[in-house]
Amino acid sequence: MMYKKDWEFRHFCLFELLQNDRFVDDLRTYHTGLIEVAVEHKVGHLLDGVHYRASPDWGALLGMSEQQLADLTAKGIEIYSELSQEYATEDTPIPVGCCIGPRGDAYNADLVMSAEEA
Repeated sequence: MMYKKDWEFRHFCLFELLQNDRFVDDLRTYHTGLIEVAVEHKVGHLLDGVHYRASPDWGALLGMSEQQLADLTAKGIEIYSELSQEYATEDTPIPVGCCIGPRGDAYNADLVMSAEEA
């Protein structure tokens, strides 16, 4: 999205752009292209990525409330779920993921959470 569509997003937080309808269209188009290749070759495709860094720490850095963050997370899952329902077949499973990590800098693992914090 950054290099092919020139989208700019703060702190590498792509989820913030779910507030923009044009971005949502680009996201659907991007994944639809990948899904069509998967269907053609009868392999699966994981719908994931838009939620990267969608955690309370990064949301706060962007000035988002916990409710705004939860709403955007739900919106991303809804978009992915719709694509999965539309295209998934027995030969082409299309699971929906929602990885929100890392909590801090992915290249500096000094911020470790306990199981309770996670």
